[in-house]
Formats: sequence, C-alpha cells, structure tokens
Amino acid sequence: DYTHQGAKVSAEIAKRRGQQYVGIIGQAPNGTNNLFVDGFKAGITSQNLKNVYFVVNEFDGGTPSSTVNTVLAMLTAHPKINVVLSWEGEATTGIIAAIQEKHDVGKIVGVTNDVTAQTLAGIKSGALYGTSQQNFCKMAKVSVDDLIGLGKGKNYPKYIDSGLTFITR
Repeated sequence: DYTHQGAKVSAEIAKRRGQQYVGIIGQAPNGTNNLFVDGFKAGITSQNLKNVYFVVNEFDGGTPSSTVNTVLAMLTAHPKINVVLSWEGEATTGIIAAIQEKHDVGKIVGVTNDVTAQTLAGIKSGALYGTSQQNFCKMAKVSVDDLIGLGKGKNYPKYIDSGLTFITR
C-alpha cells in the first residue's frame, strides 16, 4: 500500500538531523504516485514530524534516462531541497548521478525504493540516505492466503502490512 509506505518513509526521513526539505520524483501526476505522495504528506501531519517538509513533486515519465535531468531541474528550481525521494526503484541511478553531478553528496541525499547493488553502493557512498525494502514474498503469500480466506467467508482489515524495512548505512 503506497499510502502507508509514504507515511513510513516520512518517519524515516525525520530521523535525520536538521530540517528535511523533500522533493519527490514520480512517474506521472496520477495513480500510484498520488497514493505515495498523499501518504507521505499525511505521515508528516499525523506523526507530527516537525523537521520534514514536502516541497514539490516532479515527474520523469517512468524513464530512468530522464531522471537525472528531472532531479537537476528540481534542485535548481528548489535550492532548499536536501532529500530527493522516489518510490520508483528504477529512479535510483538517476538520483545518485544528479547528486554527484551537483557535487552535493552528503549535503543532498536520495531516498529510494528497492534493494539493488546500485542502491547499496549509493548508501555506502553517502549519495543515498536509505531505501525501502519491500517483502515481496510475504506480499504474495498474504494475498493468496487472504483470497482463500475471503472465499471461506473471513473478513480482513482494509490494510494488511506485509512488511517494509527501511535500510540505511
């Protein structure tokens, strides 16, 4: 559930010292992106996060080759941004490259989704603060188990957490 993931990530970003000005990179201004961004904003409010601020949501069209330029343009237009966040796993390399190109590793950090070799290297280098690791196996198992349960007349809550681990250095 991207709404809940957005809220969880806002709390993880709040653990960083100082004020966190967040620019979010998404595919397009609809669908999953809106769920994540709405959850992120709601998480700031519901968790009373005093050091996290949503600045802007920009779009790379879901095209990793566009991510670098999108991030660079966002950082130029909004110089207060010190956290570039994306729920798109494929945006990771573009976020890292943009931060490195600006020579702002450590001053600006990325926060991404999914654990890949590039993500781990970005965390180790300081270009990324962290990443969300989703539990895909549990997602599948819970879905199948709950579908079987629904067929047997069981009721379930609207949201079932399948596990999200936030990984930092």
